[in-house]
Amino acid sequence: MTIRETVRKTAESMLRNWRMLAVVCVVVVLALFTGNRPSVLRFIALGMVGTGVGLNLFVIVANGGRMPAHTDTIPPDQNHDYALMNSGTRFAYLGDWIQVREWLISPGDVCLYVGLVMALIDRWIGRYWF
Repeated sequence: MTIRETVRKTAESMLRNWRMLAVVCVVVVLALFTGNRPSVLRFIALGMVGTGVGLNLFVIVANGGRMPAHTDTIPPDQNHDYALMNSGTRFAYLGDWIQVREWLISPGDVCLYVGLVMALIDRWIGRYWF
């Protein structure tokens, strides 16, 4: 097995297990936001990450612990994590409905990913520009 195949299988496994992905995101965020210098970009990024996590948590709690998804094909191994969107879905616009290739993501995911990218920018090149 090559390194590329190992990385791909690990990524697929992490995407199937969203709890593990959430823990990894928290560890990355904590690692990125530890530092001695204050930065406006860092605080904006932290706000974006917090907003994304909050939106996802809000819609999951509002729908009985399951993320609403706008699709007819939920994988059988993830059926307990998702609920199909219908007329009874609360806050459906915060569920997984944004199509990115074969994945569905939510507005909360977009905020979370934008915040992580901003944090990386701040961490890697922010010391020179900001």
